[in-house]
Amino acid sequence: MCIRDRSTRVPLIIYDPRCENAGKKIRCKQLTGNIDFAATILELAGKDPLEEMDGQSLLPLLVEPEKGGHDTLALMNTFPPAPTTCMSIVSGPYKYTYWWFENKEMKPTEELFDLAKDPLELTNLATMAGQDEPLKEMRKKYDKQLSHWKEEGVKRNGYQKYITLFDRHLPLAEKVKLQKVKKKKRK
Repeated sequence: MCIRDRSTRVPLIIYDPRCENAGKKIRCKQLTGNIDFAATILELAGKDPLEEMDGQSLLPLLVEPEKGGHDTLALMNTFPPAPTTCMSIVSGPYKYTYWWFENKEMKPTEELFDLAKDPLELTNLATMAGQDEPLKEMRKKYDKQLSHWKEEGVKRNGYQKYITLFDRHLPLAEKVKLQKVKKKKRK
């Protein structure tokens, strides 16, 4: 079965000869991501996924390819340089991205794409009239995912600073101030 990771549009092929659909070349269009790999491997090993894991096993999609997957999936790029770090949300046909970085040449910006109509992400709907409702809905989902990350995210490896940086409600001056306070607390 080909399960296409819709969040990044990367194909993933899973073959389990024990599955009744094995070899039938079925394609699954459900929203999945690499966050699901660990839960899938654990299930294959006969283990239950850890309670704190956000991913879910992809094995049920082998049996029922039209059921399952995620309603919403967060994508985070925390690899430098700073202007390339961002957080995105994929939900339904839409992908919303908040670019937090600001300097003399750049300002924070939003992107909204309809992946069903524009899979190459060429038309930013966030800048177009008449897109208020999908933009409002995706902002809400973005804020919910960021809040989840704030509560449940990894507390090591420097990831915590991105919770502040990816907060679309905070101006840059406040983000810088909060980062300085957090650095002082660590010393």
